[in-house]
Amino acid sequence: FGDSERRVHRELVVVLVSNRLLNLAAPEYTKEVIKGMDMGRGHVAIDATVAILQHVLVDKRFVGTGDCVALLDALTKVAQVPGRKPSDALVRLLDDARNLARGLAPSSVPPQQQQQQQQQQQSTDTQEQLQVEFWSDEEHQRFLSALSSVSGTQSADLLSITRSVATRNFQQVERHFSLYVIAMQHANQSARQGQQHEVKQQLSASELYQILGLSQQYLEYQLRQQV
Repeated sequence: FGDSERRVHRELVVVLVSNRLLNLAAPEYTKEVIKGMDMGRGHVAIDATVAILQHVLVDKRFVGTGDCVALLDALTKVAQVPGRKPSDALVRLLDDARNLARGLAPSSVPPQQQQQQQQQQQSTDTQEQLQVEFWSDEEHQRFLSALSSVSGTQSADLLSITRSVATRNFQQVERHFSLYVIAMQHANQSARQGQQHEVKQQLSASELYQILGLSQQYLEYQLRQQV
């Protein structure tokens, strides 16, 4: 993955965690992440996990240390690998996690920011939700039509979809595509588990944002578009 793909992945994980669509303690998730860390050799996976936990555990408090035990344990082992100096970000994260586990405030977060975090934690509308770009039904339908006509998901395919959508740039299409894939996987997993009647072949814009826990925000977006 390039820098853009890694950034999109981190943002998606944060959105999914904040909307309780991804459990950081789920064995199928932690197994793949820890495998990617490769005992300190998988720098991309390590850096991504540190950035994600710093955001959802320390900065925003979407999860507690009990939700991240396996990941924090794996990062602790990475930090203790002989002959390898852990990054400052990793050391800071582990220190903050230890403080949170003891009921103390993270040492890396100023008191004023801690107060802001407590206020944000009491709100049901997260900042991550507000960062999701909403697409109109027409834009999403053009996206679906273009998606059905391409053979893969490489940059050339996404560029073709971008041209078909016309009203969004490449980065916006890339992000929308990633959200769509995650939502489709979630919908079809629910269908296989009997929580829905049938496996979805496509998701409308409304269904997409419903799965992401953003139905109310999408309705407000639609109302604003009509003004």
